[in-house]
Amino acid sequence: SDPEHQPLLLLLAGIVGHRNQPAELRTLAQELNSLPEQDRTSQHFAELLAAVDQGLRRSRSSLAVAWQDQPNALALIQYVTHSASNTALDNTLPPEQRTAAVRLLAPGPQQDLLLTQLLDLATPAQPDTVRLAALQLLQTRLTPTAAARLAADCSRSTTSLQHEIIECLCSSDVGAQALLDAIDAGTIPASRITPIRRSLLLKHPQIPVRTQAERLLGDSRATPRSEVVAAWQDSLTLTPDTRQGRAVFQRECSTCHRLGSLGTDVGPSLLTVRNRTPAELLTHILDPNREVGPDFLQFVAVTHSGQSFTGMLAAETSTTLTLRRSGNQQDTISRSDIAELQSAGISLMPEGFELKLSRQELASLIHFIRTGN
Repeated sequence: SDPEHQPLLLLLAGIVGHRNQPAELRTLAQELNSLPEQDRTSQHFAELLAAVDQGLRRSRSSLAVAWQDQPNALALIQYVTHSASNTALDNTLPPEQRTAAVRLLAPGPQQDLLLTQLLDLATPAQPDTVRLAALQLLQTRLTPTAAARLAADCSRSTTSLQHEIIECLCSSDVGAQALLDAIDAGTIPASRITPIRRSLLLKHPQIPVRTQAERLLGDSRATPRSEVVAAWQDSLTLTPDTRQGRAVFQRECSTCHRLGSLGTDVGPSLLTVRNRTPAELLTHILDPNREVGPDFLQFVAVTHSGQSFTGMLAAETSTTLTLRRSGNQQDTISRSDIAELQSAGISLMPEGFELKLSRQELASLIHFIRTGN
């Protein structure tokens, strides 16, 4: 129960889960059941169970399955997840407390109930941090109905949450199908799909998904970037509006870039581009892959279970890789889980800003980036 030992205990718990050895898991259940009640009802204990479950899921199992023949151990899971559920669903509690509780719901043995709770926690009525935690758990639990519901909520979400919903949908075959159905119906704009996700959908192993992606997202629909840059040069002649530029930056750029007190440091520092000419900035915005620094290239990691993760390589150890994407969201993946890792050769910054901005908005954005006010 010593907080100083918790990181090591969580790491070991994840390893035990990933190994998925019945004898080790039985011993773990016995040891946990023998702990004093004050330890078995603590936050640290709940986090430990969640770590074991996460490790087991990397081996295509779960805590509920591993302990299905051990009533005392199952009772522990039910107690922990019931308590976490009460906290997560309580709208009167602080968002940070509810967010921590959402992450503890994963080991729950009643997966149908868990799916319903996670969908409720992922709705636009919930705080963003709560929604993000719910989306992370939904990635490996989507059904066609659940995926369609997430897709329907996308347009009513903030820009950063829209990106996370799309990432969640792309994590499974049923999610990818729901995403493409929403694009086909016009409820999610095709411009919201990042180049790397577009590429993965166009190469999807499921033929129906790939065929629909080719129809909706195929290269025949894209305009060469050089033509777009040339066509938008006239925006540089417009008088910029400082207030509008700030609003556009906050809406479209702040999930990856920081300027003053606005935004997040994920992409390159904008201090390095403030001395660029307006024409150069226009080119960088509309053709982001023309010049990409090696530290900001995107990678794709595909696990043995078929789940895909995208982002810049933020950190690596001998056993894990961490990928960072917009909104400063991160995924840490065990190297032993990775079936394929490949550089996509493109920037985290998406193409297609000409579909989101007017010429006046682009002029104002360029002015705001160059002046900071």
